[in-house]
Amino acid sequence: MKTTLKKTTCSVLAISVLSAMTGCSFLDKSKQEVQKAAEDFCDAIVDRDIDTVLEMAEDELDDDEVEELKEFLNSDENGVYSDEIAELVTALFDTMAYEIDEDSIKADGKKGKGSVEVTFSFVDLEELFECECEDLDELIDAISDVDTVDVDMKLEFVKDDDEWLVEDIEDVLEETYSEFAMYSLVFALVDPSSESNYGFEGYSGNGDLDFFGMGYDGVYDVEDDCEIGYASSDSVWISVYLMYDMSDGDVDLSGYYSEVVKDGEVVAYEFDSLRAAVYSEDGVIEPGSYEFTFYDPDGVVINEAVIIVEE
Repeated sequence: MKTTLKKTTCSVLAISVLSAMTGCSFLDKSKQEVQKAAEDFCDAIVDRDIDTVLEMAEDELDDDEVEELKEFLNSDENGVYSDEIAELVTALFDTMAYEIDEDSIKADGKKGKGSVEVTFSFVDLEELFECECEDLDELIDAISDVDTVDVDMKLEFVKDDDEWLVEDIEDVLEETYSEFAMYSLVFALVDPSSESNYGFEGYSGNGDLDFFGMGYDGVYDVEDDCEIGYASSDSVWISVYLMYDMSDGDVDLSGYYSEVVKDGEVVAYEFDSLRAAVYSEDGVIEPGSYEFTFYDPDGVVINEAVIIVEE
């Protein structure tokens, strides 16, 4: 009789404890799910798998933004970079890594909210840019000798049905890729062996900026002298921009301007800016030669470039 009573009592206690633990999310796997989602998302960021990144995003980017992002991230054979430059861009992105702070993971399955702190790391692009390299091969070799920098962020997740999606995807992409956007195209489109692209020796104006090169967007090739780029008429946009020293913080571009001329007609212009762009209309940029000219506040020409759009 006593034995039966003890067994019954133990069973009741076990059921009570299990019930209590279940009520306290003992069986809630939300934290593990958020961790797995964070790992998958960060893997996609590091691998430049933009399709997976966007599939795991709670909000959407417009089509032009997606196309531009894919062009920037794609260093494959059919990307916007030449074979030599693609090797450099790949080497830069290959330095990306991440680490998840597992102690920071928070998740509430009922509320459908979660978060995790992540540290991304990659080669210090500013330090690499200071490398006195004579060609791209030397620049690629120098990558392994340069320190890395860290970018800390908190990924916020929201649950949609059975999926955990990342919120504020634009902010996340900016934090993870902005350094590459600022520097990798500098490496890619300015030949380190070409002194004519540094300091713009022909420029005799009185501007306050220290120029060191010129970059192109929306092109598939750039000649070695970095003064002529080539683009397809089905490009989303074509753009040329001047690069300048930003080490002193915010830069005042007041008075600087640029214009784009095709067949003797001004087709685009920008004020208080050192970037000029021509955008497609109905998905097409009219074939022809586009001349980009940049001026300082005194109206003196800083530099010129040409993009030839081909059918």
